[in-house]
Amino acid sequence: MNYTLFEDCPQFYARYKFMNTKNHRIYSDNLELCVIDLTQIEMATQEDKEYQIDYWAALFKSQTWEEIKMLAEKNEYLKETAQTVFRMSAQEEVIKRCRDREDYYADLRSYQKAIAKMETVIEEKDAIIASMEKQIKEMQTKMSVLPIVKEEQISTNVKTHRKEQKI
Repeated sequence: MNYTLFEDCPQFYARYKFMNTKNHRIYSDNLELCVIDLTQIEMATQEDKEYQIDYWAALFKSQTWEEIKMLAEKNEYLKETAQTVFRMSAQEEVIKRCRDREDYYADLRSYQKAIAKMETVIEEKDAIIASMEKQIKEMQTKMSVLPIVKEEQISTNVKTHRKEQKI
């Protein structure tokens, strides 16, 4: 863990057993929970150091491959572990890149569908606009003819009226 489990009693390495809370009987000597507090490496006891638990803690706390390599030089098991972690990380990186590529293509397909839908909507709107422009032109033509028709009607009415007055 990268935090102290019990602030009132910090320990680097602690072992806990399962126990019945009523009669305080230990469940089994074969089952334990071992906890290493990565924030308390400096509290490692001599026994912890003999078993190189502090090295393992330093491995988990490492932030760069250089730190891991330096630790691995001192311990053959750490070296093997470091190599395994490196291979697993490399595999994870490949997997991550594959997922990123899949996400990219999924997003690309989604964008292409959205663009196609927008283009369809635009085409529909263009058709509506063309129809409206046609109607406007028809109305303008009718309106431009209207004064001529009215003028002709007035002229006809005036002529008819004059004829009637002459009679």
